Amino acid sequence: MGVGHQTLLRRVADNVVDNAIAHNDPGGWISVAVRAEGDDAGAVSLVVESSGPVLDQQRVADLAQPFRRLGADRTGTGQGSGLGLSIVAAITQAHHGTLDLRTRPDGGLRVTITLPRTDGRATAEAPDTETGVAR
Repeated sequence: MGVGHQTLLRRVADNVVDNAIAHNDPGGWISVAVRAEGDDAGAVSLVVESSGPVLDQQRVADLAQPFRRLGADRTGTGQGSGLGLSIVAAITQAHHGTLDLRTRPDGGLRVTITLPRTDGRATAEAPDTETGVAR
């Protein structure tokens, strides 16, 4: 296990929160939590949950792919390029973590990024710097 890359991990948090804001309902809500996971807290999770439109769970995994959006209402808004969650996925993978995207029954999305705790001796693998997406 290695030490997380501070700039990349900040990008993960920024992208997930920005996505929750951009795709929320007017007057909606956002919850952000960090918690220890697993036996003896072997991992740490960032959970960002928000209200928003009802989404199709079978299509939500597509959001972690570059330039993917779920519908016309999510394109052409001037609110990004469809890369936010794909960047999150690449950085999470480079840190040997997992990204879980879950729809909420009442609408919105729950994003959970789980990263292994580190021993402080190594560094994370950076994604391809040209695209920002791991290959």
